Amino acid sequence: SLDDLVKANQIGTIPRETIQLAVNQSLEFTFAKNFSPFAKGYEGVAGKFIQFINGMPGATFIIPFPRFMMNSLKFQFDFSPMGFLRLLSPNERAALAKGDTKVIGQALLGTTMLYTAHQLRKSEWAGEKWYEVRLPDGTIWDTRAYNPFASYLFVADVALRAKERRLHTLSAKDITMGIFATNLRA
Repeated sequence: SLDDLVKANQIGTIPRETIQLAVNQSLEFTFAKNFSPFAKGYEGVAGKFIQFINGMPGATFIIPFPRFMMNSLKFQFDFSPMGFLRLLSPNERAALAKGDTKVIGQALLGTTMLYTAHQLRKSEWAGEKWYEVRLPDGTIWDTRAYNPFASYLFVADVALRAKERRLHTLSAKDITMGIFATNLRA
């Protein structure tokens, strides 16, 4: 165990690759993964955005946690019906052919979350605002502190309003909170 290795002063016996893997997984799990501005695709765009915000005086007052925000946006894409688009990549298809079902699992879980949020927003449990849930005792529960669930509620609410031709009833504040639900100051 890690405790035994520490007690025996044998931390150095842990392979460097194992430590790096653990650190990377921890950073990704806590939405703290760093993105390289030199990478291709989303990683490069996210890295450049983070670099821009951190380098612009006062920008972190508006977006105080750009790295968290970019990780959250990646999560929202991966864990949504759009996550299936990752299977267009030859690398992802090759991984699937070898038995790695991570992409499908994430996309299915996100699709289920979105469907659940959609059903909730259509039910008697929906509050007046997109982020409100009515509990059985009538108490209104504000879900904004419970991301990523709040983001699914926002997307579901926008879809329902669009279907019912009520998009004009969303305030600028609601839209800002929904889009930047990953950002505490939003």
